[in-house]
Amino acid sequence: MKNYLSKEYLEVLDKKYLFNKDKYLSGGGRILLRYILAKLSIEDYIISIDGNGKPFLLSHPNIHFNISHSGDLVLIGVSDKSIGVDIEKIQNLDYIGISKHFFHNREYTKIFNTDSINVFFKILTLKESYVKMKGTGLIDLKSFVVDIDKNLILDCVNRVCLNLNLNSLLMDKEYQIGVCSTDVDNIDRPREVLLSDISNHLNVID
Repeated sequence: MKNYLSKEYLEVLDKKYLFNKDKYLSGGGRILLRYILAKLSIEDYIISIDGNGKPFLLSHPNIHFNISHSGDLVLIGVSDKSIGVDIEKIQNLDYIGISKHFFHNREYTKIFNTDSINVFFKILTLKESYVKMKGTGLIDLKSFVVDIDKNLILDCVNRVCLNLNLNSLLMDKEYQIGVCSTDVDNIDRPREVLLSDISNHLNVID
């Protein structure tokens, strides 16, 4: 990562994370962002942090991005509209108990009736991607409902259905991806980017 990230950002990673794996995943997200922006012919940009702790491109306010990581993978979404992404490695846990405690009753009922860990992770990643898209900080996960049958989000506070684009994808039966965007026309299917792709395209930092 020393070839693709500035010395200043590497120091930020050292201060923020205790374990190397977390440094690699977080740094990998920034490298992927740099790679994608280079594909868009954007070489010079400034990343800032808003009042809720969400990174954004101060120099290019018309471009939105969001990063998530889990297990050994990093996921990034870039769009000209607001976007949130979440990736979770599927693992054994008390998904019934978690959904009963943290999710809306309609979501809990769906998970309980199907008794499916995949349904739990599908709802979880879509909920997380919606929260990250809003970028307003912590939100009560019971204040909105993800309806995976109708592919919509219901705002329980204002009692309205939100006109958003939701996309859910199961990767290799190990990872669940959720994407939420105000771009209601299209969400591209995620594609894998290898280190060799990045090396061939990016200029190395001196």
